[in-house]
Amino acid sequence: MGRGRAWEPPLVVKLAYRGGQTLGRRIVFPPLFRVRVEGENYCPSTGPCIVASNHFSNFDPILLGAYLPRRITYLAKRELVDTPLLGIIYRLWGVLPVNRDGVDLPAMRQMIRALRGGNLVGMYPEGTRSRDAVLHPPKAGVAYVALKLGVPVVPVSIWGPEAFSWRGRVRDGRIPVTIRFGQSLTWERQIGSISETDLGSAGHSIMRAIADGLPEKFRGAYA
Repeated sequence: MGRGRAWEPPLVVKLAYRGGQTLGRRIVFPPLFRVRVEGENYCPSTGPCIVASNHFSNFDPILLGAYLPRRITYLAKRELVDTPLLGIIYRLWGVLPVNRDGVDLPAMRQMIRALRGGNLVGMYPEGTRSRDAVLHPPKAGVAYVALKLGVPVVPVSIWGPEAFSWRGRVRDGRIPVTIRFGQSLTWERQIGSISETDLGSAGHSIMRAIADGLPEKFRGAYA
């Protein structure tokens, strides 16, 4: 991957994101969830960083984006970003579309440019949402970027929103949600090709760190 030009979101994205954060924290989420955030001091306040989280619910990215002070640049499958209405919102929030079939090199390059620009990038090591709400072995993406750039990876464990339903909200009240940050993981930047062994070792280290922050029942392959 060439160094290329550092990516910086346009002003409209920054303003839309900040407005969305305020709307989420103050209006949208308080009637639905009781959100507890732990260890956010582990997330650096400046500089490039990957936030690597489990993904049990479609609420996960917007909850994390609303309650973490820094703006997160996310990757999302292109089908979501290209939808007529939600796609506009995703693009206003600076979401980077990615093709899930094969390796999307343009999206990978744009994400790397975002990190080189000092941005915070949100990634899901498993590559997609876990339908059974337990952890599964990772894909290579997060480990590859972490090793290629030598940027820190902050593990995030989030649970609670996967249990949400409107019927349950009416019956039981607000759903408790916990967002727990762990200590960052760092690796020395690797020049040239990266071995499958190194990718696997880094990927499983990230997943174990996420598992450590979750209750036992969610740990799946990392119980």
